[in-house]
Amino acid sequence: MLRPTLMTLLLCGFACAGPQERRQDDPPAGEAKPAKQDEKQEASKKSPRELVTEMLAKEGIRVDTDKRRILAEGKITVTRDFLEFVAIGPNGKKHEALVTLRCRGSSLNAALLALGLEPGKNADFIEIEPRPTREEYEAGAPLYRVVPPTGPELALTVSWHDEHEKLVEKPVEALIIDVATEKPIENARWIYFESLVAPIEKGKPPVFVADYEGNFIATYYAKPDSHFITLDHERARDDQNWFANTEALPPAGTPCTLVITVKKATTKPEKTEKASVRKEDPARKDADGRERK
Repeated sequence: MLRPTLMTLLLCGFACAGPQERRQDDPPAGEAKPAKQDEKQEASKKSPRELVTEMLAKEGIRVDTDKRRILAEGKITVTRDFLEFVAIGPNGKKHEALVTLRCRGSSLNAALLALGLEPGKNADFIEIEPRPTREEYEAGAPLYRVVPPTGPELALTVSWHDEHEKLVEKPVEALIIDVATEKPIENARWIYFESLVAPIEKGKPPVFVADYEGNFIATYYAKPDSHFITLDHERARDDQNWFANTEALPPAGTPCTLVITVKKATTKPEKTEKASVRKEDPARKDADGRERK
């Protein structure tokens, strides 16, 4: 089933592409038509795909179906701090994101769906039963078992022009330092999953929550699922494991392009995560069900 945003765009495209009947307020044949009417007739000549492409372009998104990739315009945001997100929208957590994109989350998600991707599932935490005793917990017994994310794997690249106008392109992994090794992150996998669609306020209609939160690509197993791409890594349980690679990044505010490429599917052996010790609720939710720091 098409997700809400993409369905809306396509339905709009089909509606515009349908046959147009002459209305009573149309000018007689041969007379000049109002500019708005000309625009409507021009739109009626475009295919749904062309209309969707134009709508995404207004938010700085280009879909390259031949290379199965998405190019999203933005700017470098954090260069000297911990990173909880690779990419956010204009209303996301700017103090902890590598890149801020121009677009809404629903638009970027629609672009991924347009490439034919089927979203997977975000990582999850399952409480271990029976609960360990206080003595067992203090001795290191885990409270939760981590279930890794599943879904299509993506490759992430960031490009920008340096002070000499030379194009620089680097994989996201080269821009993130693992604080444990003090080297760029290794063995990283980026997984696309189905984001949360829910009411933000009681009695209100459901919304694509990533539009409201503004966070798109996480570097840790964040809950709830208010984003839609996550890092899959043995150290992704903690949001304080990754730091911006200052030496590899241009100054904050530099215009850039985030390239999201669909990786070819490969047979991956089943992975069993070891249960992890967490002294706090791993979902990290407040009374309203939203994630807290």
